[in-house]
Amino acid sequence: MTCLDIIEESMRLTSEGKSSEAKKILMGALAQNQDQTEILNALGDMAYLSRESGDALYFYERSLKVLSQQPDILFNTALIYKERGSLIQALEAYTKILDINHSDLESLNNRGNIFRELGLFEKAGIQLIWQTGIHFETEAKNAVNNFPQLSCFVSAFIYEMDFAYAMADLVISRAGALSVSEICLSGKPSLLVPFPNAAEDHQTENAKSLVMENAAILIPDKNTKNTLVSTAIKTLNDKDLLAKLAENSFSMGRPKAAQQIVELITEQCQ
Repeated sequence: MTCLDIIEESMRLTSEGKSSEAKKILMGALAQNQDQTEILNALGDMAYLSRESGDALYFYERSLKVLSQQPDILFNTALIYKERGSLIQALEAYTKILDINHSDLESLNNRGNIFRELGLFEKAGIQLIWQTGIHFETEAKNAVNNFPQLSCFVSAFIYEMDFAYAMADLVISRAGALSVSEICLSGKPSLLVPFPNAAEDHQTENAKSLVMENAAILIPDKNTKNTLVSTAIKTLNDKDLLAKLAENSFSMGRPKAAQQIVELITEQCQ
C-alpha cells in the first residue's frame, strides 16, 4: 500500500469507530519509515480528534523536525499550545508561520471574508458541501448558523468523496495532484485556488494545465477575498460554461494511469 492508501484506510477505520485499528496501521507504516511526515501528521490529527493533545503535539513536532516548513502543522501546534496555556510556544509557532509566508495574515482575513459572504450563497439558493479540516470545523459551523436559510453540510472530513463529487455541480479546491486527478476523473467543473506555499509553486502549474484546456478556472489565493464567492455564483449560473468545463475536465482524466505507468516501466526494463 502507498502512503496515501494507508492514510485513507486509517480515515475509513476511524469513521467506523475503529480508532485503535487505524492507529495500529499508521504505527506499522511509521515503523517502516520514521521520517514519513504524512504518517506523523495523520497520527497527530487522530490524536487531536481524540482530544489527546499531548500525543498530537508529539507527532506534530516529530514531523516538523523532518520538514520544518509546514504552515498547517505549525498552526496546529500553535492551537494546542494556546489551549494548554503555553502562550510563548504558541507565539513562536505563529512567528514561524509568518517567516515562511508573510501573506498568511491575508489568508486568515480571506477566510473571514468568505464566512461573511456566505449570505451571497444563501441569497442565490446554492447548496454547499464544505470540508473544512479539523481546526476550522467549529468556526465554519458557527458561521453557517448565522444564515438559517443556507443549505450547507459542514464536516472536518468527507469520507465518501465519490458521493460528494457526484452531487457537486462545481468544485472549489486547492490544486494538489490528487485533487486535480479526482476532479478530472469525475468530470467536474472547478475553481482551483493553488496553495501558495506549495514547493516551487507546483499547484499553480497543476491548475494551469487544466485552465489551458478550458477545464477549470484559476483563482490565486491572494484574490479569493474579492473574487472567489462571486466567481462561483457566476459560474454556477452559466450552464453553458459549466457544461464546457465539465466536458474538458473529463477528457483530461486518466482512469488507467496506474496500469499504464506499470506497463511503461515494465517495457523500459525489458
